Amino acid sequence: MGDYVTMLATLLQFGGMNSNGFSSGQRNCYINIYREVMKRRKEEFSWDMGLDFEEWSERLRKDLKRYRGLALQNKKRYIGRFVYTAILLTQLLNASRLAEAVEAIDSFLVSGRREYKIYAKKKGVKRYMYIPVDIKRDDILFINMVWEWHNRDLKRINISVKVYANRTLKINTHSLRYAGITYYNMFLGTAGTRRVTGHAKEDTVANYIQYRTARDILRAVAMNEIEVRFKRRKT
Repeated sequence: MGDYVTMLATLLQFGGMNSNGFSSGQRNCYINIYREVMKRRKEEFSWDMGLDFEEWSERLRKDLKRYRGLALQNKKRYIGRFVYTAILLTQLLNASRLAEAVEAIDSFLVSGRREYKIYAKKKGVKRYMYIPVDIKRDDILFINMVWEWHNRDLKRINISVKVYANRTLKINTHSLRYAGITYYNMFLGTAGTRRVTGHAKEDTVANYIQYRTARDILRAVAMNEIEVRFKRRKT
């Protein structure tokens, strides 16, 4: 994927909005590059939905507040939604795998603490998990109810959250993890992001960030959202 980013960097210079669009040759060139990246995307990042970290953190916080109010009215349906939303918010803010967020909420249920050091679910790498302040200690009552419905089986809870995310929110949970990774990479870089998110290899983070960068540029080019010119080579 890095080859395509390099290709764009060497071929293009960006200006402001261009209402005149591109020549047919330019458009065809970049649409072909866009299609090739999308082809590779299907192989490597087919799960990614390109979720925005700030947009989804705001949405999940609003949902959490709303569902808490409905859960307090003892509406069983919303008790489940409240807890599933708490788990998804924990996943997003920690840029974690879903199973790691479920484990963190389980630890919060047992101890009431907000900071945990756990083994990441792949390669046995240790990482920290934090319970968002949006989740109150009084919420443990609702968490315990949902845990009992699932016989305290974390794998079953994991599946229920995935189903909720897919059917109700129309997203997959792994996209929340990578929304967090993209956000934290702006402040920590790939090496720091790898360490705090529990990736065994820095290349995994770097490849994804390259893909997101390439996709954003290529979408803008293909959809005529930015001005593009070929650089002239000196002869």
